[in-house]
Amino acid sequence: MKINITTPVYNTNVEYLKEAVASVLNQTEKNWKLILVDDGSTDLGTLDLLSKLKHHSQIKLVTLEKNGGIAYARNEALNHLDEDCEYVVIFDHDDIMEPSKLEKQLRYFETNEVDFLGTQIQPTDFIPPNKRVYYNKTKHPLIVTEEVVKTSMWFVNNPTVMLKRSVYDRVGRYTTEKEIVDNGIEDYEFVTRCFLAGIKIHNLEESLLIYRRHANQASRRDPQVALQLVLDIQKKVKEKLNKSL
Repeated sequence: MKINITTPVYNTNVEYLKEAVASVLNQTEKNWKLILVDDGSTDLGTLDLLSKLKHHSQIKLVTLEKNGGIAYARNEALNHLDEDCEYVVIFDHDDIMEPSKLEKQLRYFETNEVDFLGTQIQPTDFIPPNKRVYYNKTKHPLIVTEEVVKTSMWFVNNPTVMLKRSVYDRVGRYTTEKEIVDNGIEDYEFVTRCFLAGIKIHNLEESLLIYRRHANQASRRDPQVALQLVLDIQKKVKEKLNKSL
């Protein structure tokens, strides 16, 4: 398939995972494969749902014996890409794609010089039984420039990203450095590494993903430790950019 969607799964709330997968099945663009990487789940509900999903013709289930963390699972997904895969999509197990997401991103790739493409997101609280609270959509820059990278710590929504498969050949995979992974900033480290390597990074103006906010999110770590690590990475990035002038 032309587009391979990579999604680590670990003891995911069954209803969240059902909604996430349904949003992929409902895409207007049909040339995709969903690679679910079970990162050592032990929850029986999660395991039961995964055992059913693996029978879908466009879903591949990769099972890891033990939990290695999201960066390790994402890297493992890259070992299972289709031979004809041209684009890799990052998608979290608890978010929801808008139906036209893949189609609009693919169309942008086909008409623009770009390697790495995000979209805006709609952060949302889901309150049982059926209430939703929507927050302001992100307003990330349409083109990520050197000035953006030097002055901002958040300029791409990682769960929205579609990137050329060749980016991984040029830049490498996600870091598994313990301190970075434990504090949930492997995505920031990766995107800054991409920028330094000359990867062209853009964002669509439209919000094409509903980002689910909840207490068990992997991204909710110690904010002070994570912030300091981000600042350290940003400082090193600035130094490298300034040396290249």
